[in-house]
Parts: sequence; C-alpha cells; structure tokens
Amino acid sequence: MRLLLPYGEGGKLNELYALGAPIEQREDTSEGVLVVARLPRRDIRRFAAYLVADTEQGAHAGSGGA
Repeated sequence: MRLLLPYGEGGKLNELYALGAPIEQREDTSEGVLVVARLPRRDIRRFAAYLVADTEQGAHAGSGGA
C-alpha cells in the first residue's frame, strides 16, 4: 500500500512503525511522508484515509484502461 502521511499527523507514522508492518519504501515529500508498506488486512481501514494511487504503474486513473 502507498500511504501519504501528513507531517501534522506524525502519530500515524509512529502507529505504522508500531504495527511492525514491513516498510518497503519511505520518502519525505513537501506534503508529508510517503511510504510503501505491507499492512495486515485488519489494519487497512485504519489507514485508508492516507491511501494514494500508485502513479508509477502507468496512466492516470479514470482514463478507462484495462
């Protein structure tokens, strides 16, 4: 999952690390911390508000592809 955690909500990043979920990538951006993590299914809802589209995979969402 790709998540963008705003700097103002740093507690969420701490929660993510506390889960022990594998963090595959972390990048500090101007908007917050972008992470790629494998979350346990039971915790996905908790972080759903921070989900971002995977723009590296191709065209923009909503373009009617595949």
